[in-house]
Amino acid sequence: MSGSPEYYSGRGIRTSDLNYTILIKIAELIEKYHGDDAKKNFVLMVSKLKTANATDFLNELYRLQANDWKIMKFIIHQE
Repeated sequence: MSGSPEYYSGRGIRTSDLNYTILIKIAELIEKYHGDDAKKNFVLMVSKLKTANATDFLNELYRLQANDWKIMKFIIHQE
């Protein structure tokens, strides 16, 4: 997965960009480097995403990371 959200802009939802296997690997890495609470907040973030496109996912992931892996209402964009 590219680290740049812009790379995925306009591509729509593709399982080759973001899928279960990729999400599990990211969750495992977050747990390894940031702990179990960070992983739980990542899983919550993923569950709250309105769409499964890679651009939105990466933008939210970076917001979560910037907030020290703590989920807050402003992190999950509600429409």
